[in-house]
Amino acid sequence: MLKYDINAFVIAEDVLGQSVTQIAASLAVSPKLSTIRGLYWAGNLHKNSKMKLSEAGEEMQKRLEGGEQLGDIVNEICKAIEASGIFPKQEDAEDADPQASPANS
Repeated sequence: MLKYDINAFVIAEDVLGQSVTQIAASLAVSPKLSTIRGLYWAGNLHKNSKMKLSEAGEEMQKRLEGGEQLGDIVNEICKAIEASGIFPKQEDAEDADPQASPANS
């Protein structure tokens, strides 16, 4: 099970050279394999802090050889990102009142 927290996102940003927002946007379009592997790796660090990027790629390859699709792994990443709470859920974002923002006080 993948899990993302602030530290995992910072590590992913450092390794991938993009902001979390840019990384998430790329997942929605046509993500590079390096992005998928980097996110998969960062999402696994909570259970194995010594995991290497290459080990994450090897684990992904085993899953593919076991019959999973790359899209299944991407969906798992997306669900874990959503569960992290780093981005507001769509309905929360739609209900938010920009006039009530602390920045407007």
